[in-house]
Amino acid sequence: MKRPKKSWLKSKGYLHITDRLEVKNQRTQIYRLVKNPRLVAAHAFFPLIHKSLSQRRFKIVNDPCNKPLRKHYITSASGKKESTKKFRSIRYATHIDAHIYSYYSSEILQKKYEILLSLEPGLSECIIAYRRLQIPGESRNKSSIHFAKEVFLAIQGRGNCIALAYDIKFFSQVSTIGILKELGVSCLVLRPYHQIIITSIIQLPGFLILICGSCAIAS
Repeated sequence: MKRPKKSWLKSKGYLHITDRLEVKNQRTQIYRLVKNPRLVAAHAFFPLIHKSLSQRRFKIVNDPCNKPLRKHYITSASGKKESTKKFRSIRYATHIDAHIYSYYSSEILQKKYEILLSLEPGLSECIIAYRRLQIPGESRNKSSIHFAKEVFLAIQGRGNCIALAYDIKFFSQVSTIGILKELGVSCLVLRPYHQIIITSIIQLPGFLILICGSCAIAS
């Protein structure tokens, strides 16, 4: 049985500078706006609210007896305890702005993006970011566990090879805005209301998140 596609229209629970929208009671109002190019072109997008989220991370360290332990802090050479918390900047759009972003990312840009990848032989098989890739023979989509296993199997199958792993910090902050805009333009037959949506996002870091349909813009 095929699992139904996740809807782009979801209620947002966070507070913002505009009123909340109850999807259950205001579905028609939301659809009327997001699906009308003329209304979208005239829509005034609000600023994003910034919030820094902290995530506690556990790392394997050696205790005084040289036994590996999982701790949420590390001890420096001077004996000072240092937290392993990771901070992530998130920017939240207003509820109606988030619905516009979600609709265009899920129903328009995502589909165009898949078509763009399919035009280059072998490219679609190499890219996993911001995509929903279904598990063969199942209704579920792949997770990072599936992708990691595919990498290990590929390395194992190649035998003698070199595997490179990169962790790019602050990716969207250091990425060139022109490149990100070009990505959006290349996926769309650009129309005035598309330009307004793209411009409202690239004025602040986080354009790539639009591709996966998130209501929060990560910096």
